[in-house]
Amino acid sequence: MFSIDTLSGLMVLTTAAFAWFYSRSFTYYGGVFVSWVVLILFGLGIALTAKGIFAAKPMRVRDGKFEHWNVVGIVGSLTLSILAMPWVGFMVTSIAAYTCISLLITPRSARTPRSWLESLGVGTVAVLLFYGVFRYVLLVPLPLGALFS
Repeated sequence: MFSIDTLSGLMVLTTAAFAWFYSRSFTYYGGVFVSWVVLILFGLGIALTAKGIFAAKPMRVRDGKFEHWNVVGIVGSLTLSILAMPWVGFMVTSIAAYTCISLLITPRSARTPRSWLESLGVGTVAVLLFYGVFRYVLLVPLPLGALFS
């Protein structure tokens, strides 16, 4: 029987394999970002699969039910950020998605105006760090967006 970690790891590996296969026709600069992301996804997928095989734990359920709406919200926010990225760029969409995901994983009882500001602050700092590493260290061209270019 698969644990949720094993299944998730295999899904990440499958997604990374498809991304790698379909990105081979990209130009050099078009494929730099995708290649780095695929490399990271392969590493994370292998780690998650190994964790599921060697240290399997049952899926945690809160109050007798799995909170599937949080998963739907996270997938939805990631999808919207990817769709909006060509128009508003990496920075705005990433900060919005990170903040949204951070709020969704916060328990409902702890969602206060202060937690919204903390999520926005942490999201902004994390995205700036990622931007700095990818843009200036790895030399990956990130989308500015049609509104800002």
